[in-house]
Amino acid sequence: MKTVAIIGRNRRLQDQIPWDTADEVWSMNNGYEGWRESRHFHRWLELHNRDWLLKHYGPESFHAHLLCLASLVKKGTAVLTWEAWEDIPSLAYPKSKVDALPAHRWHASSFDWAVSLAIVEGFRTISLHGVDLGPMDQGEPWAAFGAMSYWVGFAEARGIQVSVEGGSLFTVLQWKRSRHLQYGFDDCDNILEDESRVPVIVRDAHVG
Repeated sequence: MKTVAIIGRNRRLQDQIPWDTADEVWSMNNGYEGWRESRHFHRWLELHNRDWLLKHYGPESFHAHLLCLASLVKKGTAVLTWEAWEDIPSLAYPKSKVDALPAHRWHASSFDWAVSLAIVEGFRTISLHGVDLGPMDQGEPWAAFGAMSYWVGFAEARGIQVSVEGGSLFTVLQWKRSRHLQYGFDDCDNILEDESRVPVIVRDAHVG
């Protein structure tokens, strides 16, 4: 059973990541700082167009970014970009195969592109580590959590096991907790359990 661990920027979780047991470990973009030298990533996704990166990084920072990606390649990491770049030995992300999935073409972060790639490549277990997509997390788009939830659900509907490990308070509440509680059926509050909360009882209601 092929397994992949998709890693966010939350370095506090690096001892919980299945470095030695997952078939592959992936991460992305500029999240390469802070990992121990012994940590090996099988693939690294940089899914922003070069013009966008130049505009937001500036020439000097973009050049530094290229050097960091090149160093990953030297360590045996496959770097995936939209199209193969000439200045680093990158591989083209198979976008046409992902777009051919019988799913809505909804993508709002690099993380959901990673999940959809894992689906295409036949991974049967996907673990997400420190993938924080709340509105206050790492400047991600507002739609990122919704799109990621969509692709996680799409994967699970195809029989792929998906787990969410750690992350920000938003991630823990929205994914780890709410995925095991059913709204309206389980005895739970919408956001947090609050045992001190007094239920509101409406008496003598009149309709009309």
